[in-house]
Amino acid sequence: MIKKKIIIGTAQFGQNYGISNKSGKTDYKEVKEILSYAKQKKVLYLDTSSEYGDAESVLGKLDLKNCKVITKFTPKDFYKNKVDIKKSIINKLIESRKKLRVKKIYAVLLHNSEFILKNKGNEIYNSLKFVKKVGLISKFGYSIYSFSNLIKLCEKYRPDMIQCPYNIFDRRLVNQGGIKYMKRHKIEIHVRSIFLQGLLLMPLKDIPSYFLEWKNLFKKWNNWLLENKSGPLQSCLSFVLKTKGIDKVVIGVNDLDQLKQILKTSVKKKIVVPKSIQSTNKNLICPSLW
Repeated sequence: MIKKKIIIGTAQFGQNYGISNKSGKTDYKEVKEILSYAKQKKVLYLDTSSEYGDAESVLGKLDLKNCKVITKFTPKDFYKNKVDIKKSIINKLIESRKKLRVKKIYAVLLHNSEFILKNKGNEIYNSLKFVKKVGLISKFGYSIYSFSNLIKLCEKYRPDMIQCPYNIFDRRLVNQGGIKYMKRHKIEIHVRSIFLQGLLLMPLKDIPSYFLEWKNLFKKWNNWLLENKSGPLQSCLSFVLKTKGIDKVVIGVNDLDQLKQILKTSVKKKIVVPKSIQSTNKNLICPSLW
């Protein structure tokens, strides 16, 4: 079950990414081993972006046959004067396809999708529908960071999928009705940040000083793990994968050992983590603000 839901995140393949990442950008040899093992285990979805350093080019050196690649870009370039939005989207997709050396990109997600609610939304949306219709992609959607405009966005510019954060500390997806709404409207739910960039896996003593403000929350989390004799990796995976309605889970790995550890982790049991172990403070749950 776990293999069917996993999408391998590739941010660290193209740049130094993740607060718990001590080894920096993953080197090419390791990336090759990760993807070879993933394909062997039938983990065939990849999440990348033209903004993840040279991640697309690194992936393009490998055999991505049978892989379903989801890439992302931001609509910021569409707000320049006299930009042909449809042409711009097509060019971005062709550029990514060349870097990745794939015949077709499975899906494209827009970063900062709230922009399309402000200006040029119809043009962007119609262009996305067009590139899907002509077969450049199979699906499109939005990568969101906040749930405040989720319903408005989906009602006005209906996507095939939404990618959003979800983890033990950040439960907005469930608490704000996102899962119920998207399931009702047959929108795929892909979640990311399930380890909160590795913070939820770190021993208490290793938590960076920035997070001292939430020391009590981290203590509660670590005490819960001790009391329930559960490891942080298994708990985080079980919490997310056993949440009804989630279709795919984006998981970034720095090396092959991490992928192997994730794939061999048992998630048969649904775990219940107290509601007191969560937060709505964006300075904690939104890595872009760290």
